[in-house]
Amino acid sequence: KMQNLIVPLQELAYNDPNLSYHLWVLLFPIVWATLTDVEKKTLARPTGPIVSLLSKDYHIVQAPMRPNVIQALLEAFIVSQPLPKLPMELVKYLGKTFNAWHVSIKLLESYLPRVEDKDRCLDALAELYQLLNEEDIFLGLWKRRCLTEETRIGLSYVQHGKHTQAQEVFLQAMAKVRSGAISKLPKREVVLWEQQWISCAKELNQWQQLSEFAQKVEHYSLLVDCLWKVSDWHTLKDRVL
Repeated sequence: KMQNLIVPLQELAYNDPNLSYHLWVLLFPIVWATLTDVEKKTLARPTGPIVSLLSKDYHIVQAPMRPNVIQALLEAFIVSQPLPKLPMELVKYLGKTFNAWHVSIKLLESYLPRVEDKDRCLDALAELYQLLNEEDIFLGLWKRRCLTEETRIGLSYVQHGKHTQAQEVFLQAMAKVRSGAISKLPKREVVLWEQQWISCAKELNQWQQLSEFAQKVEHYSLLVDCLWKVSDWHTLKDRVL
């Protein structure tokens, strides 16, 4: 009698991706709950079947589809207890490649209180927030994790639209790093200062200044953006094209 239910359900699921998606999200947590702790750890370890499945190249064919296999897998994981622990970089990659942004963010946020290497998790979260243009959340995350007062002050200015003051704070902070007044600072925070300084310069229409900076550090994508803004077609042709 069970077969009388399973066979038609298989046919429906085969013909309806949305039904397949919702069935998987419903059934996986139930099956996951029946496994022993040892079995769960074995399945979710870095070299285990779950990570191996999520890392397969053939999933990329489904990236434009809605829903897709990766979305279904991640949605099932987020409602399972305990959560399968996945590599943070893999979750970030899957989120931005397969349009699984929000479920990837939920997974990473759930991992955050439990992982030892919080910086890896925060880096992944920060990148997803930034790619989604969730600027307030991105800046708020950085204000909580940063190590210097300069970062907090500069980001607060940015959040309030005071780009001139923010730019000055970031410029002075980078000067302190070069002079050695600030040392033993993670590279990621110094990179944030540079990114925010560039963002402030764009907001203030300082395209000539940005153009000179881009030429000096050989930042060609930024240089192209600046040169066409200032209509410097000769330099654009000679230096970039």
